[in-house]
Amino acid sequence: SLLSITLEDQNTNKIIAQACFNDYPNIHGVSPKKWEEWLNENYDARKNNSLNTLFMHFFAANSEFSISSAHELIRSAFKAVTECHYILLCVPLNQVPDPSLSHLFTEMKKRENINANSKC
Repeated sequence: SLLSITLEDQNTNKIIAQACFNDYPNIHGVSPKKWEEWLNENYDARKNNSLNTLFMHFFAANSEFSISSAHELIRSAFKAVTECHYILLCVPLNQVPDPSLSHLFTEMKKRENINANSKC
């Protein structure tokens, strides 16, 4: 991963949550070197490029703290990578993101007549 962030309880030293981000989507068949082309062909994503976009590849959290942890992990990613303006989460079409993430991400507008096997 390009960036991994772990949240730890200062009182107990136990891990509360972790997220991993990379500079390409975790979509089968999409080349890490050609993801911009794939994204622009499938979505209205003219503002996204390799310099200002990260992709969340992994998220895990203690269910008791999952919503606040998700907020803190995203906030920390933007602080750690100051040139990042967008964080995308791509999931297979028949999958639903963790509820703690689904309120942080909105589905990107797809281009007309696209049969993508995932959604971002």
